[in-house]
Amino acid sequence: MFNSWLPFFQLTIKNEEDASFHIKTFIYRVKTSKGNYIIHVEEYINNFYAIKFYPVRFKRHPDKFNIIVKNGALQVVIGTCLRILLEFFLTNPDASFGFIATPTIVEDFIEDKSNNQRYRIYKQVMQNFFGDQTFAHFADIKTSAYLMVNKSCHSVTDLVREMQEKFSDMYPEIFDLQFIQV
Repeated sequence: MFNSWLPFFQLTIKNEEDASFHIKTFIYRVKTSKGNYIIHVEEYINNFYAIKFYPVRFKRHPDKFNIIVKNGALQVVIGTCLRILLEFFLTNPDASFGFIATPTIVEDFIEDKSNNQRYRIYKQVMQNFFGDQTFAHFADIKTSAYLMVNKSCHSVTDLVREMQEKFSDMYPEIFDLQFIQV
């Protein structure tokens, strides 16, 4: 279902001023027949990468990562995100990945944060695409957060704990993460 993808182009790499946790962000553009999308891959310490995307036309909107456009491009954009993650993994075999599935906003409807539709879709896609041979999968349903921790890393448990603490400290108004293995 999400196995088709489109060519993507790296626009830039944004280095963080304080790289003690979030190191840099790789920014890509993908052109679909329904409009262009921007994909961010945020690199964090310990070979951890988080991915997110939005339609270009909402670039300046404060909720750009929440807005769903019913244009039929979502599957190919998610497929392209998977392809980008795969390239990161091929370049860095120690990479681990994660995402926060933001609640959907469609016109006046705002979805609950917990176990939202994007989370359920992304979780299933990650489990199907990457499986559990190389990655241990962890979820926080309450915040719709998901981690795929590379089993080759020094300590899966330590990495999960560190990401849980760092993201909760970084965004205390959003997270009090409590990951469990799925």
